[in-house]
Amino acid sequence: MIKHANFQAVEYVIVTGGNGQVRKKGYGLGFFYNDATTSIKVIPATAFDTSYIFNDITTKDFQNISVQGDMTYVIDDFEVASEKTDF
Repeated sequence: MIKHANFQAVEYVIVTGGNGQVRKKGYGLGFFYNDATTSIKVIPATAFDTSYIFNDITTKDFQNISVQGDMTYVIDDFEVASEKTDF
């Protein structure tokens, strides 16, 4: 069955055919495809923010401390990310 897909500009899309060859890739694609023979991977291209906290850490001189922080990351190699993670 032929379908149409539209993706947002902040999504990186990789379209592969039945033989595993990449047919299209890029940001915010819109295209028609055969859902029986096409595989679509969508990877977010925005920055991610995550917080972390480590409680009850004992230092070398036996002091108890807590560590808090924020981490921001962006995916820059979409092909590698698509192979490593199930989006």
